[in-house]
Amino acid sequence: MRLVHAFALAAMLTGALVACQGKSPDEALILAVRGNDVAKVEALLAEGADPNADKVPRYEGRPPLFHAATFGYVDVARALIDKGAKVDYADPSGLTPLMVAALNGPPSMVELLLSTGASVDVSAGGATPLTEAVRKGDPVVLRLLLEAGAEPNAPMSDGSAPLCYAQSHNFGDAAEVIRQAGGQGEC
Repeated sequence: MRLVHAFALAAMLTGALVACQGKSPDEALILAVRGNDVAKVEALLAEGADPNADKVPRYEGRPPLFHAATFGYVDVARALIDKGAKVDYADPSGLTPLMVAALNGPPSMVELLLSTGASVDVSAGGATPLTEAVRKGDPVVLRLLLEAGAEPNAPMSDGSAPLCYAQSHNFGDAAEVIRQAGGQGEC
């Protein structure tokens, strides 16, 4: 019983500390995500912070999972997803965590998002997860997306074919992955 009271007191003090610092639990969660602090993320989620908070000042429209995907913090992303973070949440411009991870994150982030239901068939402003991965030129990420059903000929935002884009940017391994998946183009 005393242990339960100790946990309750610790949670209350943590909440008070966050409030004293002028940060809402949701803002504290985003900051913990950006700091790659898994233990703090888990504690804030246990205290009721929203894993899909998208109305946090200075971070509006970008819930915590976006930040984890941007920086490639796979363990933090897993903690958020385990507590209900929406893997296909689209920000106001239509970007999803998978699109951000395809450009910025390591292959393990893309794997996590795909394995938890992220869609490869999304588009925003002429970009798709595949076209974002082509811009990065990472053949491993491209392979993951193509194996998940991404369209190898989805046009880049400038209208060029992904294969041609990869070739013109000297991403030889990426171009080969696209070609093997049926990618075409008059380059």
